[in-house]
Amino acid sequence: MQRKMACSSSSKGIMEKEERPHVLAVDDSLVDRKLIESLLTNSACKVENGQRALEFLGLGDGQHSINSSVYDSGKRVLMTKGEVQEAAKKEMIECLKTLEGESGERPYFGGENLGFLDIVLVPYYPWFYSYETCGNFNIEAQCPKLMAWVQRCLEKESVSKSLHDPHKVYDYVLQLRKRFGVY
Repeated sequence: MQRKMACSSSSKGIMEKEERPHVLAVDDSLVDRKLIESLLTNSACKVENGQRALEFLGLGDGQHSINSSVYDSGKRVLMTKGEVQEAAKKEMIECLKTLEGESGERPYFGGENLGFLDIVLVPYYPWFYSYETCGNFNIEAQCPKLMAWVQRCLEKESVSKSLHDPHKVYDYVLQLRKRFGVY
């Protein structure tokens, strides 16, 4: 079992009266995830769109999360061809447009600064090149606000240095496609 939790406060180290800490928790145990979910929704920690964030992670009350939809449709874009791939592309674009709508007019999902959903979503970016190349479509043409958000995130050194190179991800995808006979 692996568990990671991070909590941050203001840059001065002293919390303002109205400022609440941001918490990011990742755990591979369902029981622990449900406990963390309960703590996040019942604590003073700030979670932007709390229920939405939990649903995105597949921890909410809903049966189907955006996170699983992006993952599932992305896998089908990468590992199938023909009609199945076309359906997966449409599903992926719908999911990405839903995410794009969630951001509203804010620069980040968390508002003026990176927040919980930003941290959860940005690791998908290195896969976008593979989705586009294998699926023969352009995410930026379909979701320009989402790609503008990606560029804002990449301007932060902590984000840009933590993500994989999209071309290396694509090389990995090509190895998988070859191994599973998808050409």
